Amino acid sequence: MNIAFFTDSYLPNKDGVVVSISLLKEELEKLGHKVYVFAPSPDGKEMQTKDVFYFTSTPFKPYPDYKFAFPNFLKLKSLFKEKNIDIVHNHGVALTAWAALAMAHAFSIPSIATFHTSIADATHYIAKNKLIEKSAEKLAWAYLKFLYSKFDVVTAPTTYASNKLKAHGINAIVMPNGIKTDAFKGKRECKEDSLLHVGRVVKEKGFDVVFPYLKNIHLYIAGKGPGIDYFKSKAKEFNVSHLVHFLGFVSDEELKRLYKTKTALIFTSKFDTQGLVVLEALASGMPVIALKGTAGEELATSVFWDRHSFMKAFEEAKKADEKECIKKAKEYDIKRIAKRWIKLFNQL
Repeated sequence: MNIAFFTDSYLPNKDGVVVSISLLKEELEKLGHKVYVFAPSPDGKEMQTKDVFYFTSTPFKPYPDYKFAFPNFLKLKSLFKEKNIDIVHNHGVALTAWAALAMAHAFSIPSIATFHTSIADATHYIAKNKLIEKSAEKLAWAYLKFLYSKFDVVTAPTTYASNKLKAHGINAIVMPNGIKTDAFKGKRECKEDSLLHVGRVVKEKGFDVVFPYLKNIHLYIAGKGPGIDYFKSKAKEFNVSHLVHFLGFVSDEELKRLYKTKTALIFTSKFDTQGLVVLEALASGMPVIALKGTAGEELATSVFWDRHSFMKAFEEAKKADEKECIKKAKEYDIKRIAKRWIKLFNQL
């Protein structure tokens, strides 16, 4: 089967969407299929490798690491014909998504869209006024409903994400993203009461919700992003600057070490539709503490919603069984997940 992935973010960018797409591509190809990726160019210029086509692009000004793509439809049509594409799997929401639809219609092939990014929860990037932000949020949901109605099937990686879509009149089946669980083997050794947050440092991650509860618990932030100054000011406001440590970008090896040496992962984002970091932490034997009403709640070791529940969740995490954490993560190994995708592709 020849499969076309369309995405708003791809290598050399590294985020949850990129990681999940890359892992799925690799595993599908191990199983004998071929995956071609269509994405915005990292430097703005159109270019092509053996199996990745980068569209001309321009930076998204509020967050320059992300790009808007401008697909060349004539070239795209030629590529589809040349590669004999059997199915279109869209992972984006901008012009790449419409390019995916255009090709699916042009060649009368099935189309799938996966809901990775809740753009309605990130309207603060373009709206500084609360009233305008609320209106932008409504428009974003109306746009997603219109866009997804054009695809044959819509998937969401968690029940949380599926329910979020359903609340706005969009039906989706649950198809989780996966990870290489074996990549996170090793012995855990924690020497202090500590929490780890992994991901882009942006307001919508919301990890400042735990700042008032930290007391003597250290919080390590692995990642970079435009929200660093905001979170630093919040840490100062709650007088916990000495407990909140911003590590910046960390390598894969360093991240694995952090999973092994901190007490628990903290997950507080209502923006994320799944959170691969939850799976990575569990695969490392690390317990996960999630804010109630987030995607992380579905797999978390314990859940919190206020100071008392947070302290209880932290104590539960300290006693969590490593083997149970690993067992839970194994259900989401990419080998299993890829087979589920192939079954869905074949059904279409």
